[in-house]
Parts: sequence; C-alpha cells; structure tokens
Amino acid sequence: MTQPRTLNVSYGDGVLAVRDHGGDGPAVLLVHALGMCSVNWDRVAPPLAATCRVLALDLPGHGQSSARMRTPYDVFESVLSVVRALDLGPTLLVGHDHGSLVVAEALTVAPELFCGGVAIGGSIARTREEMAVVCEVGASEFFQEAMRTRFGFGARGTGRAAAEQLLAQVVARSSADWLLQDIDLLWHEREYSLRYLDDGSWIHQPDPADVAMVGRFPSDSPYFPTLERIPGFRVPVWIVQLSRGQDVQYAAREEQLVAEHNILRLIRMDCGHWPQYSNPRQLAQLLAAIAANPQAREDIWDDPLGRLVESPPR
Repeated sequence: MTQPRTLNVSYGDGVLAVRDHGGDGPAVLLVHALGMCSVNWDRVAPPLAATCRVLALDLPGHGQSSARMRTPYDVFESVLSVVRALDLGPTLLVGHDHGSLVVAEALTVAPELFCGGVAIGGSIARTREEMAVVCEVGASEFFQEAMRTRFGFGARGTGRAAAEQLLAQVVARSSADWLLQDIDLLWHEREYSLRYLDDGSWIHQPDPADVAMVGRFPSDSPYFPTLERIPGFRVPVWIVQLSRGQDVQYAAREEQLVAEHNILRLIRMDCGHWPQYSNPRQLAQLLAAIAANPQAREDIWDDPLGRLVESPPR
C-alpha cells in the first residue's frame, strides 16, 4: 500500500497537516471527530483513491497539525483554508461524528467551495438548545480533566520509552470504552497524534484546551451548527445514519428533515459508530458514488453485501 504524503498548509500560528492519499477524480476532503486524527481514514482512503483525489485533514491542535484552535471558528475555517490553499476545486466534504458539524458550518459559510457534504454519525439535526448543552459540556473543566486522565490528551514527555508507556495506558483505558471498541488500530492513531517538538520532547495531541475551544462556539452565531442551518444549504448534504452509532436517537428527526428539505439525502449503514474501521470498503464505495454524482437520489452504488439502505425516493 502506498503511504500518503503529508502536505503542510500554513494556518494561524502554525501549519495544518493534510494526508494526501493521491488519486484522480473529484476531490474528497475527510474530517475526523474531535480528539481523533487523519489516520482515522487510513482504511477508507486507498479504495476511495481509485476514483477520487483523497485528502484527510488534521484539525487544529490534532494529529500532526501545529496550528492551535485559537477560536471556535477555527474548526471550520481551517477546512476552508485547506480547500483554498490546495486549489482543490469543488470538493466533497466528509465529516464523522463532530466532523459532521464541521461539514454543516463550512457549507454554510462557503458553499462555492464544495460540490456536496456527507455527515457520518454525528447528527446535524440537533436543536439550538440541544447543541448548546453539547457545547457547555465540551467547554467544561470537568470534561477537560476527563480527557487528560482517561485519554492522556495534552500529556507531554521525552523519549520513546515514555511515549510507548503513555500509548499502552491510553489504549488499555480506551479499549474498555464501548464507543471506541470498533477501533482496532487505536494504537496507530494515538501514536500518530504524538507530535515531536524541536527540543526532542513530545505532546500527545489534542490538548484538552483545543477541544474545549470548539465548545465555546457562541450559540447566537449565524454559523452555530444546528438544524436551523439546513435551509441555508446550497449543495446536497448526505446524512449517513449508523444503526449502532452514538446519535441514533436523532434518526426519526433526520428522516423528517430529509422529507422536508430537498437538499438533504439519507443513507443508512448497518454498523457501529466507526464505519471507517468496521466497514471501510463499504464506506469508500458509498463516498465514491456520492463524489461521482452528489445530486443523485437513488441507485448510486452497487452494494453486494446488501447492508446499505437508502431512504425511499420522493
């Protein structure tokens, strides 16, 4: 398997690391959940690159990005900077979990940069009140301390032995977390998130402060990622429902929104919260079909496993 090359895009106080998996065809930019990194997509990218130009971004303060999350707006403005700096042309923006909210924000701010969006798992159907609760928890000192103690976020050290000790502790704790049990390459993902500094020391990214910054998104902002943004979408957005995902409680509301808004499409995947690990080829197949025709509504893929179900055509 060909290893992706890393592109560095200047942003804010540092650079954004972008893993370029190559490929020819429509550009697809993959956005990970908060706390994760671009390695999250390593199993999806190679088959997807057979028909698309595939890139995966490390959000500010994550993975190998040295740029920090200075304001809540950096979570989506960083995406816009990458699309512009790399001159990707009309791009399919794909987000998982929290990355789905980045899709909603970016498409609202700069729809001219994108041919469509895909929101996997993390619901874009939350009300303003529901999203305000999510942000309040994410910005809390309690949540930041939990990220430090449970996942080792922001930990610093020197030397390979200390790094491996931290990774072993983090993977052991994470393996007991029901939400992370599908991630069988968690060591690889956390190892990639060790960013080595010029003095030889390292930091395990993200720092909890970078994640908490996203939670400080003003609830009165015109870009606050709630279902109120949906009427402003100018390009198709595909909602990918996961049968055992974290946000299954929003399934009925998402289905109602799809019925009300012609700009939305709905796909259901029979899998857990991390299809990029449990169903990578199937997910790549779906994304390739959407990238080829974001405006499509039905019969966009050949699904030999019969595990993808599209909402009925209207």
